[in-house]
Amino acid sequence: MTPVSTYLPLLRTHGLRYFINAAVIILLATVAIAPAFSHLLLGVLAALGLGQLVSHRDTSRRLPAEIIALAALPIVALLVTLMALMAGIEIPRLGWRKMEDLGWVLLFIPLWYLWRQHLDLRALAIGVVLGAAIAGIWALVEVSGKPVGVRALGGTGKPIVFGILCMALATAAAGLGFCFYRHRWWQLGIYSAVVLGILGAVISGSRGAYLAVPLIGMLFWFVYRKYTSRKILVGTLIGAVAMLAMAWHFTTMPARIAVGWNQTLSYLTSDNPASEITSLGLRFEMWKAAVRESMHHPFIGVGLGNVKQVFSRAAQRGDTNNTVAIFDHTHNEFINAALTRGLPGLAASLAVLIVPALAFGKSLSTHRCIAMTGLGVVLLFGFSALSDSVFYFKKDLLLYATLIVALSAILWRRKNDAGSVC
Repeated sequence: MTPVSTYLPLLRTHGLRYFINAAVIILLATVAIAPAFSHLLLGVLAALGLGQLVSHRDTSRRLPAEIIALAALPIVALLVTLMALMAGIEIPRLGWRKMEDLGWVLLFIPLWYLWRQHLDLRALAIGVVLGAAIAGIWALVEVSGKPVGVRALGGTGKPIVFGILCMALATAAAGLGFCFYRHRWWQLGIYSAVVLGILGAVISGSRGAYLAVPLIGMLFWFVYRKYTSRKILVGTLIGAVAMLAMAWHFTTMPARIAVGWNQTLSYLTSDNPASEITSLGLRFEMWKAAVRESMHHPFIGVGLGNVKQVFSRAAQRGDTNNTVAIFDHTHNEFINAALTRGLPGLAASLAVLIVPALAFGKSLSTHRCIAMTGLGVVLLFGFSALSDSVFYFKKDLLLYATLIVALSAILWRRKNDAGSVC
């Protein structure tokens, strides 16, 4: 009779794998409606990864470039902040809190090692599909029975943050859906979740998120058009059109697009642009004031958490609108990075998007599905970064890192196992 002790290593390995995959599914399913719980699971998984990294010898510990680029974001921020302190720049409490938020990214180093060994592609797909569907349904329930114009917040407290989370989950679900092109009913369920995720972004009123849909849709269509049946494409298209019609009628989507266009024209043709107290007018004023100030501090910036003070001084000098002084970020990731962390911070923010894009691009010919999903996620966050400081918000930053690291880990294992996925 085989002793029980011979089964213990097997049970331990498989039990750990089931736990990790279940945790990732729950983490992604709850990230838009219960982000604190989702981040708690992230911390637990990182602790597991660190423990496994310390206790096991691994001959292939070299991190890929995309993970190094992510890890460089908080490291560069810390080094620049120390230089700012030595230069006599005061860092307020908000700045240290943002430093702590950036520090969470370092947890993804042990997570990458953990996920490359245990994370299953199906678990990642189930997680983002559930996350997109739950976020969309939550948004519908949240605004039902309320006046048109009420924007969904999810569990984030900020409509723009919630909108980007919805679109990121929908984008990842759409990309991974093509991995299961042989399972038509799975694809149909996945695309239904994608539609719900996009609807959640629309109800949130996050223009930067849902305006990226045509770009991402064209990217996926160009690569995957021959892998999806016409019935599913037609059904998804009908669902998308129906969703768009509902969103156009019951949400602020048409008004926000029209207002955005009119505000841009009004700002560009105004004799006194600073007086344009509109969503886009204020953004233009913030960007001008931030770029002007960053030129005086090109190498270390003004310090994390000091954006509001910069805007207040600019308003007092009459260089910008007084309303700008209420904001603590610039509503543009790259300008925000340059202002608060100088050129090193700008380079780090660019690298977080460019390096993963290049890494996934190299794998398009051999691992199309995973690589295209990664490119879609990068495109979404890069597009959103033009009108908002996406990495300034911990919830958006951590979801971006989660998706990039998970896809990178699965891609590494597929390559080293000499296996190809769709």
